[in-house]
Amino acid sequence: EAYHNPWSMADWDTRFLGASSPAAPDRAAVEDGYVAYMARETARHGTPWSHLSRHMLGLWNGVPGARRWRQVWSDHRLKALPVGEVQARARACLQPGPREAVSPG
Repeated sequence: EAYHNPWSMADWDTRFLGASSPAAPDRAAVEDGYVAYMARETARHGTPWSHLSRHMLGLWNGVPGARRWRQVWSDHRLKALPVGEVQARARACLQPGPREAVSPG
């Protein structure tokens, strides 16, 4: 569940540690942070972002457009593009529901 549906654990700190825990960021903020990490790893160590992106594929699970979002991140034809450009293409696939806002990346 942690790998395929990680957002199911987003509120665990609050649930198990109490109200004094910091609020969980939204999915868009988590994605932005991970994309920044991928960019740093690519710049520092030459690690292709495509080797790292698979670890976040469950992030938008259950949100309309998530399947297409995963397909964009998994499309090997895009691996030569900068990670930020791939994120913009993937983010454009998401259709926010009433509970989930999708901020531009």
